[in-house]
Amino acid sequence: MSPEIRVLGLAGELCSLRLPAESKLPELKAAIQKALGIPSHQQRLLRGSEEFNEWDGLGEDFEVSLLRQAALTDSERSYWAEQLQKDGMELLYAPEEVQADRELVMLAVQQAGEALAIAADDLHHDRPVVLHADVYKENLVRRNVEVKQNGLSLTYASAALKNDKDLVLTAVRQNGLALRHADGRLRRDPQVAMAAVQQNGYVISDSSFDASLRDDPDIALAAVSYDGCALKHVSAQLRKDRQIVLAAVRSNGNAIMWADPVFRSDREVMLQAVRYHGTLLRCASEDLRHDREVVYQAVLGHGYALSYASTPLRADPLLLRLSSRPHCHIPIRLEDEKIVYIEDGDDR
Repeated sequence: MSPEIRVLGLAGELCSLRLPAESKLPELKAAIQKALGIPSHQQRLLRGSEEFNEWDGLGEDFEVSLLRQAALTDSERSYWAEQLQKDGMELLYAPEEVQADRELVMLAVQQAGEALAIAADDLHHDRPVVLHADVYKENLVRRNVEVKQNGLSLTYASAALKNDKDLVLTAVRQNGLALRHADGRLRRDPQVAMAAVQQNGYVISDSSFDASLRDDPDIALAAVSYDGCALKHVSAQLRKDRQIVLAAVRSNGNAIMWADPVFRSDREVMLQAVRYHGTLLRCASEDLRHDREVVYQAVLGHGYALSYASTPLRADPLLLRLSSRPHCHIPIRLEDEKIVYIEDGDDR
């Protein structure tokens, strides 16, 4: 049978409730609000002389004393609403009544998701509040861009909400690293993991990332497409997958260093790598160091790459001229046999 909870006021018993033994503080406050009409943020509960925060389980009947906290006046509410709309972190300096006020906390977390850490504990269980913290918008003056951010506010959510798939998906789409704060069940969910690595491919390297998902070719492809160096963290078997390796070197040529050695003889893969950075010619097979087109592309990227070419190509007049150019570390292209230095973002 569910334990009986007697709610006492200064004049005696106010009501008697029965709740499931596994109930937590928010459920108790909600039941009191339903029975007495006192909003949960105005409730202060004492069990004996101790502040009643939460409990692991109710094993027997007990009593709680209810103290009603003064409600905010209209002028106080207006003042804090204005302050929190300017800067959500002003919640840090607000009185407890404000930190426990659902509407005002919603305003705060819309401006700064981190403000959820300051809010009253029972609001950490409130799904809409946590969701607003995950998707709050911050207006940036630069370029007038509006950026959605802070999935990391999932850190402050209750255990139940960390197990809410829709909410966790929202969080990891804002910040892939929020995956580390999700419930273990959802960290093993391929859909959630995919959303996280699509937002931030480095998530695959995080110690909290489920190891078995590093064998998933779709997740691996998403990670290396974000940054090829994520290839270092996928399974050894997937480092032999040509589609994944090719996507990795297109994203970041340095990925060739973690690819299976067989790809150092793959002309298409090595061309992508040396176009990223010419000195990666050092990773090419002997045959490809003797391939004039591969060496030529490498030297266009960095003059020093010629030192990794085969002996005959190191004596090639055109390659020598290109490699000995001033500022040889800056990529170039040839236009009517004239050297044109390439600015960031240009193609060669």
